[in-house]
Amino acid sequence: KDWRGHVEEMMSNRDGIADSLTTTQEQLEKLSTVIAKTLEKIGSREKYVNSQLEGLISDYRSQQDALAAVTTRWNQSSGGVDELSRELTRLTEDLDKVKGQLDEKGTSMTDASPLVKIKQALT
Repeated sequence: KDWRGHVEEMMSNRDGIADSLTTTQEQLEKLSTVIAKTLEKIGSREKYVNSQLEGLISDYRSQQDALAAVTTRWNQSSGGVDELSRELTRLTEDLDKVKGQLDEKGTSMTDASPLVKIKQALT
C-alpha cells in the first residue's frame, strides 16, 4: 500500500514537471528570440556608429602618432640640454678658477711694497 502511494505521487510529480517543462521551454524560446533580435539591433547600431566615427578615429590615430614623434624628439632634446647644462656648469667653474688666478696675479703685480722697501734701503 505504501509503495503504491509513492508511485502515484511520482507519476503526479512527473506530469507536473512535464507541464512545467513545456511552459518553461516556450518562455525560454521566446526569450531567446527577443535576445537574438536585440543583439542584431545592437550589432547594426554599432556598425552605424563605427561608420560615423571612422573619420574621427583616423584623426585621433594620426594625432597620437604625431604626439609620439614629438615626445620622442623632446626626450632626445632634453637629454642634450642636460648634457649641455653640465658642460656649462663645468666651464663656469673653470672660468671662476681662472678669474681668481688672474686677480691674484694682478694683485701681486700691483703690490708696491717690495719697491718701497728697496727705495728705503737705497736712501
